[in-house]
Amino acid sequence: MGQTFIRVEFAPNGYLPPHRHRRASEIIYILEGTMEVGFVTSYPAYKYYSKVLNKGDAIMIPFGLVHTVRNVASEKCVITVSFKSQNPGFIYMPDSVFTAKPAINSTYLAGAFKLDEKTVKDLQTKMWYI
Repeated sequence: MGQTFIRVEFAPNGYLPPHRHRRASEIIYILEGTMEVGFVTSYPAYKYYSKVLNKGDAIMIPFGLVHTVRNVASEKCVITVSFKSQNPGFIYMPDSVFTAKPAINSTYLAGAFKLDEKTVKDLQTKMWYI
C-alpha cells in the first residue's frame, strides 16, 4: 500500500539528528507534549523554517527535505509519524544543515553531531557541496 505509520516517544529535550527521507513525504502529529519541527529548503536558498508544535498540532514535511525534530519541553513528547512510502529511507545531509539560512541553532547542531559549538559555528561558515 506504500504507507508507514509509527509512534515515537521523545525523552525530555530528546531529538533526532537532522535527516531526510528521499522516498517519502512525512506527516507528524503531536499526541502529547511540545516538539519543535523544522525543515530546510533545497539549493540554492537553504532556507530554514521551524515551528513549535503542541498536542493536537500536525505538520507535513515535504518529500526529500532535510528536517529537524526535537522535544523542547522538560517532559516527554509522543508523536505519530506517517510516511507516504513503505520504505522512506533515512539520509544524513551535512550539505543542507550547515549552510541553512537563517542558521540552525548551533547549540542544537553541536548536540546532534556530537561536536563542540565552536566547531559547528566554524562549519557553518564553510561552503558545502553534495
